[in-house]
Amino acid sequence: MPGCTAPTKTALPSTGLSASRTLESRLSSWRGWQIRARCGDPLCPPNRLVCVGDMLSAWGDITVRDMTGRMRCSVCGQRAQSIVLLKGGTAGQVIHFVRGTAAL
Repeated sequence: MPGCTAPTKTALPSTGLSASRTLESRLSSWRGWQIRARCGDPLCPPNRLVCVGDMLSAWGDITVRDMTGRMRCSVCGQRAQSIVLLKGGTAGQVIHFVRGTAAL
């Protein structure tokens, strides 16, 4: 996705990521990653991927927990039930579940 380029070295925000460590991490720690959110309605299509950098521009360097509270379905407006952070690479995609199990 254009504009979602990551620095050559992008480390995860911390080692041994737990759900609480992920939620308390700053969004800037995930620069170069993308976000996909889904509401609970099976009739809504998957939301488009959004670059973390775009979220930083819109919301500032908030925590991942604050971001999850703001995410909404772009179709129906419901609160996102499933949120994942995604990062593509030559070996495939890295998927980090933040909330729920978002259908990809």
